[in-house]
Amino acid sequence: EFIIKNFNSKKYSSKNSCNYLRQVVDSESKRNFILNFLDFGAGDINTFLELKNISNLKYLYHDLKDRNKIIKFIKDKYSFENLEVVDDIINYNKYIDFAFFGSSIGYTKSYEEILNNLINLNCKCFLFTGIIFFKKDNYNQKQIVLKQTNLMPNINYVYMFNYDIFKKQFEKNNYQIIFKKNNQYNKINFKNLNFFSESIEYVDIFFKKI
Repeated sequence: EFIIKNFNSKKYSSKNSCNYLRQVVDSESKRNFILNFLDFGAGDINTFLELKNISNLKYLYHDLKDRNKIIKFIKDKYSFENLEVVDDIINYNKYIDFAFFGSSIGYTKSYEEILNNLINLNCKCFLFTGIIFFKKDNYNQKQIVLKQTNLMPNINYVYMFNYDIFKKQFEKNNYQIIFKKNNQYNKINFKNLNFFSESIEYVDIFFKKI
């Protein structure tokens, strides 16, 4: 509620992992009569507020159960009609145009089931931000688990994805890479993992259905 009440004031500062998201979504919305936009690992209400006045946008919020419950309360209290909370994304069977994973896919154990379901739903666009990729010759493992120590004393674990395998999953389903670029939080480095691979990157990548 603090974010809602202070959204247009100097007290509000966006923490979105994608500072150009509005531009990309705006562009895609002009190609669709209605844009069904999934925000996976959506966190606070800020991304919805940044996008909600885009014409014909339907915003689908998904996060952990406790967060979903809070956003359902917020939706009802503030009458946000173009906001829907999705509890079960693996079995979701309604049409989605655009799936946004803002620094969230690496923390998701069931990511393969989720992506497969969205691809089967013929989702047109996938934007991943703050995703960690590695390249390693003759290495066939899909992902490596990293221990995240930059938030000490809190410790998290995050997937680092094999880039070649990850992109093949989309390419074989007729998606192409529109762009891949360094994430805006460019202070992250992986020099301590050079023994494993010197080709590790923290990037944004946008796939689109051909």
